[in-house]
Amino acid sequence: MFNSNVSGFLVADAEYAQIGAYDAAKFTIAVNHNKEDVTFVSCTIFGKSWQSIVDSFKKGVKVTVNGKVTGIYNYINKENEPSSKINLSVNDFDYPHNIKAKVEEETAIPF
Repeated sequence: MFNSNVSGFLVADAEYAQIGAYDAAKFTIAVNHNKEDVTFVSCTIFGKSWQSIVDSFKKGVKVTVNGKVTGIYNYINKENEPSSKINLSVNDFDYPHNIKAKVEEETAIPF
């Protein structure tokens, strides 16, 4: 098994998906290695977490996930340059920083 930690920015809002009989959330993270080298990681998370992912993972937000790599693909992008994409089945994730702060404020003890 090939596990990986990935940290980067969401390229679009997370979306609900039904894969077979299972509920899931799908989203893509852009990992910027430098100005001209970006790897796209297509992520899928199954189970009860899909709803909170869809509600909190929005375009442009920085996220960190951990999961099993299910595929690595090299391709030529629209600019006719080599690029790569990784598929990841997410096991664990951190909520975006601004979401954590909001949750902590809502659950703070009022005294």
